[in-house]
Amino acid sequence: KGFAEPVQVWQVQRQRMVPTRFAKRAHMTRLCGRNAELRLLMERWETVVRDRRGSAVWVSGESGIGKSRLLNEIQQRLRSFPQLTMQCSPTFENSTLYPFLAEL
Repeated sequence: KGFAEPVQVWQVQRQRMVPTRFAKRAHMTRLCGRNAELRLLMERWETVVRDRRGSAVWVSGESGIGKSRLLNEIQQRLRSFPQLTMQCSPTFENSTLYPFLAEL
């Protein structure tokens, strides 16, 4: 109503989550300038394997500096090991446990 021409509309049917925004990319560019961070994360992983004890690593920083890309690189390097990947969603920012509940 009020438009001279028909307007195409869409309706959201469901939410579809991809594992990460890197999941659909066929080819990733080489990761540059993160050797120290990669080395540290790989050393932590080697400690976990050697000591057979779980561990956690906190990766933080400003938006857009490559945190997700860095973690994707580590994930690729460790792809022969079982992995569980969870991510938060701004849609569910009021649900602290959303990543865990989504896995159930």
